[in-house]
Amino acid sequence: MASSIFRVLVVTMLLGSVVAQAGDPKPKPVDIRPIHDDLIVLSDGSDHFVVLKPFDRASPQNFFYGTSKSFYRQKTVGAFRSGQERFEWTFWEPRWNPRAQRSGRMGNLKFKDGVYTVLCSGRLTTLKPVPDARRRVILGTGNFFERKWNRRGFALARDETGVYFFVDRLTDREDSRSFRVFMGPRGNMKQLKMKNVVYDSAGAIFATNKGDLRLVLNTKDAAWVEGKKRTTLIHLPLRDNRYLIYAELGVYEGETLGTPCDDL
Repeated sequence: MASSIFRVLVVTMLLGSVVAQAGDPKPKPVDIRPIHDDLIVLSDGSDHFVVLKPFDRASPQNFFYGTSKSFYRQKTVGAFRSGQERFEWTFWEPRWNPRAQRSGRMGNLKFKDGVYTVLCSGRLTTLKPVPDARRRVILGTGNFFERKWNRRGFALARDETGVYFFVDRLTDREDSRSFRVFMGPRGNMKQLKMKNVVYDSAGAIFATNKGDLRLVLNTKDAAWVEGKKRTTLIHLPLRDNRYLIYAELGVYEGETLGTPCDDL
């Protein structure tokens, strides 16, 4: 009876950090030719560019950032427009610290009084349109892709001594082979080599070379089992701890997310 109700996915994996990264899919290319003539290119005066189609209902979906070679579509989570005089887009940027900036936004692109600006964690950068000849070169030779960042958090917990446990997975598929597990103190977490995964409607068990991370999803209970020793963990909501995950734990240290706030 239980087997007919619950679908259990058991996947045996030999994953090191290099193998896991190599298995992540690359962003899909985007064909900008249908909107090529409507795109403008903004620069901070260096090799950082915002490409967008302003003042159109679909404009937030035609918003890219990158260098002169590779550009990635941005995830716009809020948009405001007033005629042809002003617009403001809020884009996904988890490295914004709400404790330090209570009235700020994740990431913000604004056009007001004829000036383009990008706001990243309190840093305001003015952008200017590049000359048309430069624009044609950038749009003609640059490679455009869907969003660069392809992982999302699955679970976060810690013990009473400050040792954290974090699990992420790929954003574009639900199979358990995309899971990764990290463990360690803040700023020094390490990816664990996975041996086995059990994931069903009751919860998840991640068997690693150090021990088993066990999560009961419907009650948010979590535990770390190392041999015969079981340590109850404190569950931490992912939404409330985005800055901790992306900027403080060290899980994604050295990674770029493909947003303007990588550089600006």
